[in-house]
Amino acid sequence: MKIKLVYVGKSKKGYLQGSLSDFYKRIQKYVSLEEVVIQDVPNAKSLDSFKRNDLEGKSVLKRLKDSDIVVLLDEKGKGYDSRGFAKFIEDKMLYSRQDMAFVVGGAYGFSPEMYERADFKIKLSDMTFSHQLIRLIMAEQLYRAMTIIKGHPYHND
Repeated sequence: MKIKLVYVGKSKKGYLQGSLSDFYKRIQKYVSLEEVVIQDVPNAKSLDSFKRNDLEGKSVLKRLKDSDIVVLLDEKGKGYDSRGFAKFIEDKMLYSRQDMAFVVGGAYGFSPEMYERADFKIKLSDMTFSHQLIRLIMAEQLYRAMTIIKGHPYHND
């Protein structure tokens, strides 16, 4: 199994890159990881949120395989604590050979087509974060999940 982290838009915050790189290296000790960055929609600021979501969704869908398990990071998704999230991932690793794609949408969420394609929706918090910060939070939680699965002492209850 490979885990894909799919993001819309390049990270514009240089201070996040070092931390992201660090977590990506750590994660790859446990599982194959691919970062997929989808280019921002051209002239996005001139588009309404529905058109923007539609174009972003089409770009994301082109980068997913039909066989991918697609998990949208969505505020309306199911919430997990860290152990529950680790169990969610472990179950997919044990019972499926499919790749998992965790998708962070644009500023206005996802298109109806993306919701239709999703196999799961999860939320990382009841609070709202920038997608720049969500990248780092997701990477840290993915690393934490891997250490929980492998019984390493990174996570404390």
